[in-house]
Amino acid sequence: MLTQTAPYTIRRAVRAEAGIRSEVIQVKKRRLFSAHVSALLLKRAEINAILDTTPNAVFIFTRDGITRCNNAAVRMLGVASINELRSRYGRRGEGFLLRWPKNLLPLREDEHPVTRAFKGEKVTEILLAVHAGTGEEITVRATAAPILAKGKIIGAVSIHSDITWGKRICPCPAAADPGSDLLTQEMALRRQAENDLHKAKVEVQALKDRIQSADIYPFHEINHTYHFGEVIGHSRCLENVFFRVEAVAPQDSTVLLLGETGTGKGLVARAIHNRSLRKNRPLVMVNCTALPASLIESELFGREKGAFTGASAQQLGRFEMADKGTILLDEIGDLPFELQAKLLHVIQDGEFSRLGSSRTVKVDVRIIAATNRDLYEEMRLGRFREDLFYRLNIFPITIPPLRDRREDIPLLVEYFLEKFNRKLGKNIRNVTSETMDRLMAHAWPGNVRELESVIERAAIVSQGATLQVLDRFAPGPGRGQDEVQEQGGTRALVELERDYISQVLRRTNWRIEGNNGAAHILGINPSTLRGRMRKEGIRRP
Repeated sequence: MLTQTAPYTIRRAVRAEAGIRSEVIQVKKRRLFSAHVSALLLKRAEINAILDTTPNAVFIFTRDGITRCNNAAVRMLGVASINELRSRYGRRGEGFLLRWPKNLLPLREDEHPVTRAFKGEKVTEILLAVHAGTGEEITVRATAAPILAKGKIIGAVSIHSDITWGKRICPCPAAADPGSDLLTQEMALRRQAENDLHKAKVEVQALKDRIQSADIYPFHEINHTYHFGEVIGHSRCLENVFFRVEAVAPQDSTVLLLGETGTGKGLVARAIHNRSLRKNRPLVMVNCTALPASLIESELFGREKGAFTGASAQQLGRFEMADKGTILLDEIGDLPFELQAKLLHVIQDGEFSRLGSSRTVKVDVRIIAATNRDLYEEMRLGRFREDLFYRLNIFPITIPPLRDRREDIPLLVEYFLEKFNRKLGKNIRNVTSETMDRLMAHAWPGNVRELESVIERAAIVSQGATLQVLDRFAPGPGRGQDEVQEQGGTRALVELERDYISQVLRRTNWRIEGNNGAAHILGINPSTLRGRMRKEGIRRP
């Protein structure tokens, strides 16, 4: 009997011991959890105490807007609580209109410190802030940084420091403490000390940068007033372009953009659309060179099922997609001659028929055409219809080549540096005066597109804070007019361009396309290069 009950008794004892051990483990887990929660609550209390006592306005954001802010923040915005802040200024708490101190332009959405923080940047900017409710203007030092969790951005923190000497966001009431005047003076002195310290820090950093880079081009002297969408510059010839864009944008008139390849005709077209009454409707961009000649009609005007072999379904054309909006016909000079009559009919009557259909489709489309060709020469050669030209040439805008607005090159270089710093994760801030002189002396046959490619290549290979441009610009079109005259030359610019194109073609063994082709080196489209070769009579020997 003992031998039969002994194993049972042992099993009961083992189970009892396991149960006790499990209960002990659970008690330990509860104690650890309780201690962890207590530690978190203590840290939260400490953080709240720090936030509530700091004199600077602190805002904490998620993708949905403000989630927390301290007492200084609600005082700065003149509200009683975060709930009132949200109800009065929205989830993002846009209580201030932020502007740049130098040119007084408002910040774009992508320039806001919080927006940049959500992209992973750590930002510190000196800005002008106009209160949305009272209109009072202060100067703030805005600092923003991303909040990371396991390598992912889950929020952002923004700190605004009022550095306007002698001003206070919320004046003390009349019945305030008699020592309030002393407190005001003390705060003004503190802010002045902070300002002096900040200025000294900036001067020390500037001296350090000047020592490290002996001859830095002074970007700070550039006028940043003209930033027309993505069309950047402050030259006199570009001012005329801006004026004409502002004049024609609100109208529905057809616009013809003329200019060399790479001058930014597509950006000007986008600026016209964004300032028109059709800005909330689509902007459809069509490159007439990129579309095969056999498919361009169906791409522009659509097709019915079975219109030709392989047309297995109905397809809407680009004109129907752009209904009530704008269509950009880029490289209109390359449009096949047989399609120009149909395009003329669309411009005149606003109607067309899909390929394979007899039914008429009516559309309301604003047309912007762009070309780098000489359309007068194309008409003389019988490759472009005169009646179509006069329908398109209602409001022509000529985009000047980069060589005619060299004073815009430093501004473009600074813009491209900021763009590629963000793209490549670099921190290139300086360009030597020697490098800038080389960039401004080049003739830029590929215009702004070529300059952008040069800056991107240089940003990729540069180490440190100074841009290293390794491109060696060829003589000929790259030389200024004074240099040509010093060498006794009086040749036309067209001849210089023809010689330069011939030289590049010989150097590439007459290869046009590809990374090592002449078109890539010149910074132009291969079809544009072939057209230039035909026009100038350049042939392979």
